[in-house]
Amino acid sequence: MGVRSKMQNNKIITGARIIRLARKYLKEHRINLEARIRPMYEYYIKNVSGWTWAAPFDTLLFLIALTETLKNELDYAPSILNLGSGISSLALRTVDSVKVTCCDTDTTWLKKTEDVLKRFDLKTNRLYDWSALPVLASQTFDLIFDDLKGANKRHKHLQMLLDKHLKPDVNILIYDDAHRVNKKQISKILAACSFEKHDIKNITTCCHPHADKQNPRYALCYSDIKKIK
Repeated sequence: MGVRSKMQNNKIITGARIIRLARKYLKEHRINLEARIRPMYEYYIKNVSGWTWAAPFDTLLFLIALTETLKNELDYAPSILNLGSGISSLALRTVDSVKVTCCDTDTTWLKKTEDVLKRFDLKTNRLYDWSALPVLASQTFDLIFDDLKGANKRHKHLQMLLDKHLKPDVNILIYDDAHRVNKKQISKILAACSFEKHDIKNITTCCHPHADKQNPRYALCYSDIKKIK
């Protein structure tokens, strides 16, 4: 798959560094990030989809922090593939100068997402049905957030994402619904491609008062560990 880190402005940019800086960004800017997306989140879970289906609020905060960090660290505008439309589509598009492509297996949810994006004056371009993904084969991304319906089957399209849609330098994968995805298969595929796991459970766990504390929702995060030669 090639080299997965990059020297920019005398820094070695790796996924691990980006994750570390994103944690710091979240800690320092949490109040502002919450204020940015709280109105969207509250509207979404009341009028579009219940909180049990929407990506957890804390996961959205980390996703924005991660995107802002990518924008600050890279010497180009980051590109993001948002698999599964919804509240994450809104959160990602609150970050200026970032190219977000959304692809979903459910055209009904794509339309709902488009309507909510319009309501909050966010860009509605680059919304695609899953069948259009082959058309996007020439496009690669720095970050992929996978929240497609059918969490236990997400590992089945992972190799395709690795082969066709991740950039050959900085690349990060985020999975929502860690409690439902096939972690064993995902880890096996990514380990063969020299990816490492980053523990973000403590900052992405669903904090809703009615959330299942015994089987919490949280996100998984992986990045490549290859170095410049």
